[in-house]
Amino acid sequence: MEIQVINNQLVVDNKRIEFSENIKAYFLIEDTCIVQLWNSMSDDISQQPINNVFSVNRECKVIWNIYDLIKKDGIYTKITISNGLLYLFEFLGRRYIIDLSNNSIIDDKAFK
Repeated sequence: MEIQVINNQLVVDNKRIEFSENIKAYFLIEDTCIVQLWNSMSDDISQQPINNVFSVNRECKVIWNIYDLIKKDGIYTKITISNGLLYLFEFLGRRYIIDLSNNSIIDDKAFK
C-alpha cells in the first residue's frame, strides 16, 4: 500500500480522500491508515478540529471516526500505535487505548 500526504489529502494507491483540516500524523496498520487531523494555521486549541482521528481503508473510505468508538467529543493532541494498540491523548487530560483488531476501548484513564 503506497501512501502520500499532501496537506489535507491522503492518497492511497492513487485513490484520494480530502479532509477539512491538514493531516498532522498517520500510521499504517495492515490495510488501514489511522489519520490525525490538525489546524496547522493555529496554536489555539479551540481552533482545532473535534474528533480529529479517522480510520481509512485502502479504497480511501472512512471506516470510522474516533467519535464512533469513544462516543464523546474530544480533541486528540497526540496519537501513537504500538503492538496493534492505538493510544490517544485528549486535550482535557484523558488517555484512551483502542485495540485495533476489534476497535474496542481497552483503557480509559485520566492523566496529567
